[in-house]
Amino acid sequence: MAEYAVAHLDEIEEITDGRSPYRPVRHHLGITSFGATAWTAQAAGDRLINEHDEADDGHEELYLVTQGHAVFELDGDRVEAPAGTFVAAPPKVKRTAVAEEAGTTVVAVGAARDKPYEASGWEIWAPLYARYQEGEYAEVGERLREIVAAHPQYGLLFYNLACCESLTGQTDEAIGHVGQAIELSEKFRTYARHDSDLDALRDDPAFQRLVGEDGEAGGLPRVTEARLEETGSGLAPASDGWFVVNVRDTQWMTSDHFGSGCVFESREHSFPEFGINLAVLQPGQPNCLYHAESQQEAFLVLSGECRLLVNGEERALQAWDFVHCPAGTEHVFVGAGEGPSTILMAGARSQNEQLFYRALELAAQYGGASENDTPDPRQAYAPFERPQATRPPYWQELPWA
Repeated sequence: MAEYAVAHLDEIEEITDGRSPYRPVRHHLGITSFGATAWTAQAAGDRLINEHDEADDGHEELYLVTQGHAVFELDGDRVEAPAGTFVAAPPKVKRTAVAEEAGTTVVAVGAARDKPYEASGWEIWAPLYARYQEGEYAEVGERLREIVAAHPQYGLLFYNLACCESLTGQTDEAIGHVGQAIELSEKFRTYARHDSDLDALRDDPAFQRLVGEDGEAGGLPRVTEARLEETGSGLAPASDGWFVVNVRDTQWMTSDHFGSGCVFESREHSFPEFGINLAVLQPGQPNCLYHAESQQEAFLVLSGECRLLVNGEERALQAWDFVHCPAGTEHVFVGAGEGPSTILMAGARSQNEQLFYRALELAAQYGGASENDTPDPRQAYAPFERPQATRPPYWQELPWA
């Protein structure tokens, strides 16, 4: 029996999840060590790659335009990609692509940088996702039973079947399928501990044993120390895990317009659940553009004075003032007083995060407003240069220097 596989692109069934139709190359050929998918546009203007990043999975992706002409957008930059063009995207880079010609075809391959690739079977699950979101749990579960029988190698399918069963009162079946998912990939044990779709199973001793095995602290996985590496503007995590770093040693970003700040994560090893940074503002500098987010944020003024523009009002702040911004709160901070102010900023994160930038006249007086109302950060920040990975020129004035 041959150990290789051959297929023409047209022989691979095109699948749609309601967005951009794709061909599951990896699944069709039985590849297990990296992902491979192809998209072909039916008409000019068709979206080939939905906007996304791979920060959660840590996947690097390489795209090749095999025919036609595509336009990629990478972190807001427009990139022309005629046939023969390679595009490499690290995990945290936002990317999308649109066809300039009918028949444009893009092939993507990808895998994680620092861990073995796990084939999850997302290609088969994706067409059912919209129905699951609509609450058709019984119908999706029935279809998944057929699919897992045909493709028992994919943990994601067992896991999502368990979620359907949990939500329709089939407790024993759900626990069994969670167990099968965990046997195929340990990551589903972590998912199961916090997934609200499995809340109906929480009090069952069998489920509790399943998600909290020996060798783990209170049912949680052991965490190793992250490796920190020099970036040129400070230290940043080069692997996942816990770490300790001083503000003076971590990586810094500086903008002539929006002040400076330190970030404690890296593009490749970001914090999945919340963001946190330290912002330093000179008098008159806004920290960003006036906006609202769909996630909660919190701020603590550590030193100096600043202004808070919030929902059209202006408030004076000083050291140790705390600001709570529930989702939807419009805000921006502006430096004030005689010297730099320092603000600790934290906010929740979500894959479905929404932003809205308002062209507020009050914020515009401080250079902190978008030219037009827009939900698109790329449009809002288009007139401004990107921050540079460097310490600010007033570094020696700061308390940790």
